[in-house]
Amino acid sequence: MIQGIGVNNKNLNQPLEKTKTSKTTGAKKTDKVDKELTKTEGNLSDKAKAYLEKLRKTYGDYNFIAADGQEEMQEQLGKSDKEFSVIFTSEELEKMADNEAYAKEKTAGMEKAVELSKSIAERLGINRALGQELKGGATLEHVAISFKEDQSLSIYAQLEQLSEQKDKIMARHTDLTATGLQDLFEKIDQIDWDKLPLEEIQTGDKIDYSV
Repeated sequence: MIQGIGVNNKNLNQPLEKTKTSKTTGAKKTDKVDKELTKTEGNLSDKAKAYLEKLRKTYGDYNFIAADGQEEMQEQLGKSDKEFSVIFTSEELEKMADNEAYAKEKTAGMEKAVELSKSIAERLGINRALGQELKGGATLEHVAISFKEDQSLSIYAQLEQLSEQKDKIMARHTDLTATGLQDLFEKIDQIDWDKLPLEEIQTGDKIDYSV
């Protein structure tokens, strides 16, 4: 199961601020991912699609993604403008639409993942306020938090390191998985950026200069 939370880099790499209330009584500004259905969402039953829209209206600060594979999840996370992205598989959405008890269990897990995501953002915000950067000047591009069937935790993180060389902006990228907050930051500290290939950032590519 992929079900989990993705965190947008625009918020992860900024100083600590008070997080907004997650629930809302109405739909907010449509997110870019909402406008373009994923392949998984397009194949949902009408009942599951309606349930997904209900979630989007109830939790207007979150971006909800239907994805049945890692590649689709990663692609849609990169398009999100919202702080938190919630990922459900088609199987989960179909079951949530039919089973109220299961839906409550999944939304409880979702809120638990959001709280953990806030802890990551808070940790980064406090470190930045103290002038402490991630090793190598890296930034967390996206973080996805998921819970397996046995409720064990998995954190997936995409990281980037930018460097300027003459008239070019170069970047190194990597990703990793961790089993908790301490494991995440320990693995980030162990990254050997010099062994990763440099890629030129082309004109028009998204560059995050957040400080």
